[in-house]
Amino acid sequence: MVLVDAAPSRMAGILPGVEEYWHRQLEWIRTGWDPEYEPAAWLPAHLGQLGGGILYSYASLGWITFAEGFREVDWMNYCCVRLMHGSLSPGTAGLLGWHVWSLVRGVGLAFVTIEALSLSLGRLTGRGLSTPPARRARWIAGLGLLVLDGVLKALLLRPVQEALLRNLR
Repeated sequence: MVLVDAAPSRMAGILPGVEEYWHRQLEWIRTGWDPEYEPAAWLPAHLGQLGGGILYSYASLGWITFAEGFREVDWMNYCCVRLMHGSLSPGTAGLLGWHVWSLVRGVGLAFVTIEALSLSLGRLTGRGLSTPPARRARWIAGLGLLVLDGVLKALLLRPVQEALLRNLR
């Protein structure tokens, strides 16, 4: 976040696609509409993220999934810093700009990633790395958080957008 604050254009050069993402987020805040926030778009995208997360985590021992997660964190940090600079209350922008549903989804995908890589590593080593109850608990936690992500997005999308809009300069 410090680097984005100091040199946003240089960071945009390092993070391909982030500037376009930022403009889409700003347009959503201003208009209340983003095609990515329509359930017909985000639901299949999130299911694809879940399926890809399981497959890529298993195949790469989590490296691909964690790398993608770090990229998404970088994008959200970039957008939050840009939003904070254009807002009446930077604190409000930072708090609401990092959408709670995105945080919940990230933690849910981390549980799924850890479980998929654990299964893969167990298969590679021929050793059981966890107990069935612990595995079940991680799957339930991960999938439950992914469902909660959708519920929170459905309930909070409009209030968050409206609060961010009121906070814009």
